Amino acid sequence: MAILDISFSNEELQDYSPLPEDEYAFKIERVELKDTLANDGNKYLEVQCVVTEGKHAKRKFFDKLHIVNKNETAQAIGRRTLTQLRVIAGIQENGLTNTDQLIGVVGVAKLGMEISTEGRAPKNKVSFYKPMPAGAAAAFIPVGGQPSYSEPKSTFFAAPPVPTKAAAQAGKVAPWAGG
Repeated sequence: MAILDISFSNEELQDYSPLPEDEYAFKIERVELKDTLANDGNKYLEVQCVVTEGKHAKRKFFDKLHIVNKNETAQAIGRRTLTQLRVIAGIQENGLTNTDQLIGVVGVAKLGMEISTEGRAPKNKVSFYKPMPAGAAAAFIPVGGQPSYSEPKSTFFAAPPVPTKAAAQAGKVAPWAGG
């Protein structure tokens, strides 16, 4: 028998269930470039976000942005999503050169649910990111599935940036370019 000389409390219990489908104010805490499990040259950014407002404040959610992928559709979606985050961060086209530039970015994320066909537990899936409405950062609280602000018309869902010769000559290498 082993004696446990440690005090345990119920405060150590955490809820890892998916967040309800809704829009959430968030802050990016971590962005990490990773190889896919197949280790076949495909790369993705794992983005860790924390909910900043409402009853789910301090809960985390994650997103995978496939930025180098042999599947052109997966790559296009990942790069388009990265463009959304870049624009929210106020980073100019071709100005995102380091994943750390995204840490601390705040905005609104629409979370849905991804149901596995392979018997795995459901998990959250980010549908889109958008900027936090001006002056709403402190007041944003999802209520009954409806954001508490009027949604601004957005035009930032543009195609992913294409590297230019000027950026390459300036020595700016995107983190996913392997340089």
